[in-house]
Amino acid sequence: LQQGKTADASADPETARRARRAEQQRLRRQRQREARGVEITRPSSTSATEAHRRARRAEQARLRRQRQREMGGPTEQQRLEAHAAAERLRYQTASEEDKQRRREADAAAKRLIRQTESKEDKQRRREANKAAMKRRRNENLAYRQAEAEMKRKRRAEEALLRQASYQSGMLLLREMQGG
Repeated sequence: LQQGKTADASADPETARRARRAEQQRLRRQRQREARGVEITRPSSTSATEAHRRARRAEQARLRRQRQREMGGPTEQQRLEAHAAAERLRYQTASEEDKQRRREADAAAKRLIRQTESKEDKQRRREANKAAMKRRRNENLAYRQAEAEMKRKRRAEEALLRQASYQSGMLLLREMQGG
Protein backbone atom coordinates (compact mmCIF):
# COMPACT_ATOMS: atom_id res chain seq x y z
CA LEU A 1 0.00 0.00 0.00
CA GLN A 2 2.68 2.47 1.11
CA GLN A 3 5.00 1.40 -1.72
CA GLY A 4 2.22 1.95 -4.25
CA LYS A 5 1.70 5.46 -2.96
CA THR A 6 5.40 6.31 -3.24
CA ALA A 7 5.58 4.85 -6.74
CA ASP A 8 2.62 6.93 -7.90
CA ALA A 9 3.93 10.03 -6.22
CA SER A 10 7.51 9.73 -7.53
CA ALA A 11 6.54 11.89 -10.53
CA ASP A 12 6.14 14.85 -8.16
CA PRO A 13 9.36 15.08 -6.10
CA GLU A 14 7.69 17.10 -3.28
CA THR A 15 4.95 14.46 -2.78
CA ALA A 16 7.54 11.69 -2.96
CA ARG A 17 9.60 13.40 -0.29
CA ARG A 18 6.50 13.83 1.93
CA ALA A 19 5.52 10.16 1.49
CA ARG A 20 9.08 9.01 2.31
CA ARG A 21 9.13 11.21 5.42
CA ALA A 22 5.74 9.83 6.57
CA GLU A 23 6.96 6.26 6.07
CA GLN A 24 10.19 6.93 8.02
CA GLN A 25 8.19 8.55 10.83
CA ARG A 26 5.87 5.53 10.96
CA LEU A 27 8.84 3.16 11.16
CA ARG A 28 10.50 5.28 13.84
CA ARG A 29 7.31 5.30 15.91
CA GLN A 30 6.94 1.56 15.51
CA ARG A 31 10.55 1.00 16.62
CA GLN A 32 9.97 3.21 19.68
CA ARG A 33 6.85 1.26 20.58
CA GLU A 34 8.62 -2.06 20.18
CA ALA A 35 11.50 -0.79 22.31
CA ARG A 36 8.96 0.13 24.99
CA GLY A 37 7.63 -3.41 24.82
CA VAL A 38 4.20 -2.60 23.44
CA GLU A 39 3.69 -5.18 20.72
CA ILE A 40 2.22 -3.34 17.76
CA THR A 41 0.64 -5.06 14.80
CA ARG A 42 0.48 -3.21 11.51
CA PRO A 43 -3.19 -2.28 11.26
CA SER A 44 -5.22 -2.62 8.11
CA SER A 45 -6.38 0.83 7.03
CA THR A 46 -9.85 0.28 8.54
CA SER A 47 -8.68 -0.87 11.98
CA ALA A 48 -6.01 1.79 12.39
CA THR A 49 -8.02 3.45 15.17
CA GLU A 50 -8.60 0.03 16.75
CA ALA A 51 -4.86 -0.68 16.75
CA HIS A 52 -4.22 2.77 18.17
CA ARG A 53 -6.75 2.07 20.92
CA ARG A 54 -5.18 -1.33 21.63
CA ALA A 55 -1.71 0.20 21.83
CA ARG A 56 -2.97 2.90 24.19
CA ARG A 57 -4.68 0.29 26.38
CA ALA A 58 -1.51 -1.79 26.50
CA GLU A 59 0.48 1.29 27.43
CA GLN A 60 -2.00 2.19 30.19
CA ALA A 61 -1.88 -1.35 31.54
CA ARG A 62 1.92 -1.20 31.55
CA LEU A 63 1.84 2.11 33.45
CA ARG A 64 -0.71 0.72 35.91
CA ARG A 65 1.48 -2.33 36.56
CA GLN A 66 4.52 -0.08 37.00
CA ARG A 67 2.66 2.16 39.48
CA GLN A 68 1.56 -0.92 41.42
CA ARG A 69 5.11 -2.23 41.51
CA GLU A 70 6.34 1.12 42.78
CA MET A 71 3.64 1.17 45.45
CA GLY A 72 4.69 -2.29 46.54
CA GLY A 73 2.76 -4.69 44.38
CA PRO A 74 -0.96 -5.45 44.38
CA THR A 75 -2.91 -4.87 47.58
CA GLU A 76 -3.44 -7.72 50.02
CA GLN A 77 -7.13 -7.85 49.07
CA GLN A 78 -6.32 -8.20 45.36
CA ARG A 79 -3.80 -10.91 46.13
CA LEU A 80 -6.33 -12.85 48.21
CA GLU A 81 -8.99 -12.50 45.52
CA ALA A 82 -6.60 -13.69 42.82
CA HIS A 83 -5.62 -16.63 45.01
CA ALA A 84 -9.26 -17.56 45.63
CA ALA A 85 -10.02 -17.31 41.90
CA ALA A 86 -7.07 -19.57 41.08
CA GLU A 87 -8.24 -22.05 43.72
CA ARG A 88 -11.78 -22.07 42.29
CA LEU A 89 -10.43 -22.60 38.78
CA ARG A 90 -8.19 -25.42 39.97
CA TYR A 91 -11.16 -27.06 41.67
CA GLN A 92 -13.36 -26.70 38.57
CA THR A 93 -10.74 -28.21 36.29
CA ALA A 94 -9.73 -30.91 38.78
CA SER A 95 -10.41 -34.48 37.72
CA GLU A 96 -12.82 -36.73 39.62
CA GLU A 97 -9.90 -38.55 41.31
CA ASP A 98 -8.48 -35.20 42.48
CA LYS A 99 -11.86 -34.24 43.90
CA GLN A 100 -12.18 -37.64 45.59
CA ARG A 101 -8.69 -37.29 47.08
CA ARG A 102 -9.53 -33.81 48.35
CA ARG A 103 -12.80 -35.03 49.89
CA GLU A 104 -10.95 -37.86 51.63
CA ALA A 105 -8.31 -35.45 52.92
CA ASP A 106 -11.04 -33.13 54.25
CA ALA A 107 -12.78 -36.04 55.96
CA ALA A 108 -9.46 -37.21 57.49
CA ALA A 109 -8.80 -33.69 58.77
CA LYS A 110 -12.27 -33.57 60.33
CA ARG A 111 -11.73 -36.99 61.96
CA LEU A 112 -8.40 -35.82 63.37
CA ILE A 113 -10.01 -32.68 64.79
CA ARG A 114 -12.78 -34.74 66.39
CA GLN A 115 -10.30 -37.21 67.88
CA THR A 116 -8.21 -34.46 69.42
CA GLU A 117 -11.07 -32.22 70.61
CA SER A 118 -11.85 -32.04 74.31
CA LYS A 119 -15.12 -33.13 75.95
CA GLU A 120 -16.19 -29.46 76.23
CA ASP A 121 -15.50 -28.89 72.53
CA LYS A 122 -17.55 -31.96 71.66
CA GLN A 123 -20.40 -30.74 73.86
CA ARG A 124 -20.23 -27.27 72.31
CA ARG A 125 -20.27 -28.69 68.77
CA ARG A 126 -23.26 -30.92 69.58
CA GLU A 127 -25.16 -28.00 71.10
CA ALA A 128 -24.38 -25.78 68.13
CA ASN A 129 -25.64 -28.49 65.76
CA LYS A 130 -28.77 -28.99 67.84
CA ALA A 131 -29.45 -25.24 67.93
CA ALA A 132 -28.95 -24.98 64.17
CA MET A 133 -31.34 -27.87 63.59
CA LYS A 134 -33.93 -26.33 65.92
CA ARG A 135 -33.58 -22.98 64.13
CA ARG A 136 -34.05 -24.67 60.75
CA ARG A 137 -37.09 -26.56 62.01
CA ASN A 138 -38.63 -23.37 63.44
CA GLU A 139 -37.94 -21.50 60.21
CA ASN A 140 -39.63 -24.28 58.25
CA LEU A 141 -42.56 -24.30 60.64
CA ALA A 142 -42.96 -20.51 60.50
CA TYR A 143 -42.76 -20.66 56.71
CA ARG A 144 -45.40 -23.39 56.52
CA GLN A 145 -47.67 -21.49 58.91
CA ALA A 146 -47.33 -18.26 56.92
CA GLU A 147 -48.07 -20.19 53.74
CA ALA A 148 -51.20 -21.78 55.28
CA GLU A 149 -52.35 -18.36 56.55
CA MET A 150 -51.97 -16.87 53.05
CA LYS A 151 -53.95 -19.76 51.52
CA ARG A 152 -56.70 -19.31 54.10
CA LYS A 153 -56.93 -15.57 53.40
CA ARG A 154 -57.01 -16.14 49.64
CA ARG A 155 -59.79 -18.71 50.00
CA ALA A 156 -61.82 -16.36 52.22
CA GLU A 157 -61.42 -13.52 49.70
CA GLU A 158 -62.46 -15.77 46.83
CA ALA A 159 -65.52 -16.92 48.78
CA LEU A 160 -66.48 -13.31 49.49
CA LEU A 161 -66.06 -12.40 45.83
CA ARG A 162 -68.18 -15.33 44.75
CA GLN A 163 -70.86 -14.33 47.28
CA ALA A 164 -70.82 -10.71 46.08
CA SER A 165 -70.99 -11.59 42.41
CA TYR A 166 -73.83 -14.06 43.12
CA GLN A 167 -75.77 -11.41 45.05
CA SER A 168 -75.27 -8.72 42.41
CA GLY A 169 -76.37 -11.25 39.79
CA MET A 170 -79.50 -12.00 41.79
CA LEU A 171 -80.21 -8.28 42.17
CA LEU A 172 -79.82 -7.79 38.44
CA LEU A 173 -82.19 -10.69 37.76
CA ARG A 174 -84.79 -9.34 40.19
CA GLU A 175 -84.58 -5.88 38.60
CA MET A 176 -84.98 -7.36 35.12
CA GLN A 177 -87.96 -9.41 36.23
CA GLY A 178 -89.43 -6.47 38.11
CA GLY A 179 -88.93 -4.20 35.07
